[in-house]
Amino acid sequence: METEVSNQQHTCKTCQNTFPGVYCNRCGEKVIDPKEKSFRYFLGNVFNAITFVDSKFYRSLKLMLLKPGFVSSQIIQGIRTPYIKPISMFFIVNLLYFLMASSDTYNTRLDSQLNQMPYSKVVRGIVEQKIEKENISLDVFRVRYEQQSTSLAKLMLIVFVLFTGVFILFLNMRKKLYFYDHLTVSLEFNAMFIFIGNVVLHWFMFLLIKFISWMGISLDQYLTDPVYTSIAVIIAMTILYFMQRRVYQDSAVWSLVKALAFIPCLAMSIIAYRAILFFVTILTV
Repeated sequence: METEVSNQQHTCKTCQNTFPGVYCNRCGEKVIDPKEKSFRYFLGNVFNAITFVDSKFYRSLKLMLLKPGFVSSQIIQGIRTPYIKPISMFFIVNLLYFLMASSDTYNTRLDSQLNQMPYSKVVRGIVEQKIEKENISLDVFRVRYEQQSTSLAKLMLIVFVLFTGVFILFLNMRKKLYFYDHLTVSLEFNAMFIFIGNVVLHWFMFLLIKFISWMGISLDQYLTDPVYTSIAVIIAMTILYFMQRRVYQDSAVWSLVKALAFIPCLAMSIIAYRAILFFVTILTV
């Protein structure tokens, strides 16, 4: 059947061009073979799509976990086909974070905005005016705010990627790379930082606490915010250290220096992101 189709003259359904063969030589439209409308062919396409995406996803995730920076370095060099796009990996991990983790890193609760941020005084003034103007209680406003904040945070995390991308650019100003390349590094860094530091760590600590509690031991006095912050800093430094080594070809010492310098940059990025998230949320809630 396919041979018969390829030997015939066809009129393209898209551009009305007359051509021999299977593909239109003007726009590239393909002639549909009747066999391609069978249920068996449909199932074959579904299977191929799933296994193809999965193989690229798992290969990329494995390399990002075991060899931070390797996928970014390959993509920057132009080797892209074997790997999932960093932006796709970022949004997949982003989805996992909002579905599976409960940390307040990226989706900042109202209480954190009111009391724990450098700009909290400004936030309190705006919130007081808002609830007074709408004649509602703080509890009612909190529910509305956090629902809207959760929805916006899923989309606005890309702003955080831009912030960290700018800082990575500054740390590597002498490297002859485009800002797009630094954004590629930023996407991989953030995908792995979110995945390891929020999703994996969250569930590891949850299971550890359950197991220790089953033995009659409490870890509450040890698992404080400074402890979690220290773990997050170590994770971020480790990821960036190896990314500096693999992507930017820095020495071990220079990579460590840049990883240390990146921590305050990361903190500033988080603060700026949370501030923007608050103001966008307050304008749309």
